[in-house]
Amino acid sequence: MSRPKGCFFLDSSVVLSDIFMEQTRIKRINMMKTDAEYYNIPCYMPESVKVEVYDKVMEVCDFLGNKIVGVIKTALEDSRRRRNVSLNASITSKDIRVLEDVISEHHKIKVKSDPRRFLLPTPLTVIEEWIIEMISDKMRKRETVSLTEFESEIIKEIIKTVSTFEEVYQLLELEEGYIKISKDQPDPSVKEKLEKLANVHDPDSKHIASAISHQEAKKEKTIYVTLDYKTILSNREKIWKMFRLECCDPLYAIYHLI
Repeated sequence: MSRPKGCFFLDSSVVLSDIFMEQTRIKRINMMKTDAEYYNIPCYMPESVKVEVYDKVMEVCDFLGNKIVGVIKTALEDSRRRRNVSLNASITSKDIRVLEDVISEHHKIKVKSDPRRFLLPTPLTVIEEWIIEMISDKMRKRETVSLTEFESEIIKEIIKTVSTFEEVYQLLELEEGYIKISKDQPDPSVKEKLEKLANVHDPDSKHIASAISHQEAKKEKTIYVTLDYKTILSNREKIWKMFRLECCDPLYAIYHLI
């Protein structure tokens, strides 16, 4: 079989899921990456996606590094003072339940404030799972860990996690990963039509308009790959009829070219 002709344009939802290693989506993204490598399919993201991804990565890093550490520390120390428990005492199941309440509240806040920001709690979930795994392991081994040691370990894990996100983003920015930055600029009239036709809001309309510009300028079949079912994939037929741009989930991307 001859090499499929065309390219993938990646939505911010795909790039962010990849950076944050979102467990429920990473398998389908990896399958797309494997297909792209095997068939030598170019993968692009428009400048607007690069900007959105950078903002989200920095937002998550700030959230983990500056907010959640302080919130966890304050909640645990306040709880111990109310229970008249020394800050030097070992971590117990009561401390873990305080942690559960704090993190659950942050998950709820993020969902309520903007339902489309489904990605933001994911790195928090990574930290949450690591904390519980670490404490469970200590308890099984009958090892003790003081609150001070516990807080120190959380900070170290968050720094490591944040560094990973920043390193992956740097690869994208330097174009050393599998994604290249497209210089094709969105046509304002196309962006406007998208927002009226499919109720696709900025910056998604800008991302899709960039893919349409690429397809028209390069005369190359372009597949817009996204995980956004609510806004984009629910309107895929309308987008196709109006602009002849195919939109799909990464799991099916290669089958739009072969």
